[in-house]
Amino acid sequence: MVGSRGFDHMRDTINEAIDRLEGDSREWRTAKNEVQRRSLQQRQRLANSFRPLIREAWQTIVKGEVRAIRSAVERDFRGVSSFTSWVEGFYGPEFAERITKAVGPIVRSYQEQVAYSAQGEVGGDDPWPMLQNWVQAYIEAMASRYAGYSQKQLIDLLERVDPEKAAEEILKLSEHWEENRADDSTTEETTRAGQAILRAAYATLGVVALRWIADADPCDFCSEVNGAVVTIAEPFAGEGIDIEAASGATMRITQTIKHPPLHRGCECQMVAE
Repeated sequence: MVGSRGFDHMRDTINEAIDRLEGDSREWRTAKNEVQRRSLQQRQRLANSFRPLIREAWQTIVKGEVRAIRSAVERDFRGVSSFTSWVEGFYGPEFAERITKAVGPIVRSYQEQVAYSAQGEVGGDDPWPMLQNWVQAYIEAMASRYAGYSQKQLIDLLERVDPEKAAEEILKLSEHWEENRADDSTTEETTRAGQAILRAAYATLGVVALRWIADADPCDFCSEVNGAVVTIAEPFAGEGIDIEAASGATMRITQTIKHPPLHRGCECQMVAE
């Protein structure tokens, strides 16, 4: 039989063990938070260093695109129907291939560095060799996404404007693209390319959960998602859901969100949880 002193000693021993475990847990959380903080900073530096190179590549694409549109309008515009046919032909495989060649190499280099950043954050074997096919597929999808967006914008414009003003409106849109499209594409694809490869690298490295980290000056919608944790197999937001901000404004999610960006202009990040 254990006496009162024995019980007291046992209780003290258990309490000391709990204190040690709680101390170890706090130290582990502190160390993990520091690794996450440094990883976020490193990937932000990577994005900042690659952004001018990515913009230069997109500017090459935009200039050629705008030049072709203007030439088609000014030299050979014969109405909405004929120009629609021109648009469908122009944004075919050859245009996507130009994007792949102009933007693809710098995006590949950027994604390689992000993949190694993920390895530095969570450890594990070199992930890059396992990601080659994934990266090529991403670059091809990026090219198709850009071409598809351009084609849709032009065809939607042709369907809604007065046919007599179609040529004028197309030139206005091309002017807007010339001034803004390279910057918009750079912001979007720097975030998308970096976070997409990060998720793929995490999966290769055996990470099981992800945390969404809003940027330093988030919009109301990104603030709502900030800190969300999902498993590596789950999306952060499903297609068709509405995100409601504290202000009461809502944003409909039009495609499944597995990683940032949440919307155009979003510069959020992720970390392994």
